[in-house]
Amino acid sequence: MTASNSSRLLPANEMKTRVGGVSDMTIWRWLRKPDLGFPRPININGRNYWPEAELAAFIESRRVRS
Repeated sequence: MTASNSSRLLPANEMKTRVGGVSDMTIWRWLRKPDLGFPRPININGRNYWPEAELAAFIESRRVRS
């Protein structure tokens, strides 16, 4: 991953697609479970964005190993 990719911010719709197409309510629940480790959004002008690198790390941590 390049430095430009690791600092990219993803809007909510893209973030939800990357984590499996979950609903707004699911994200709300995940954000209220600190033990889950879901990344916190960055609020810019009233909109939430997620750091791509943090989201990728979360997805990797939840991946099922075979």
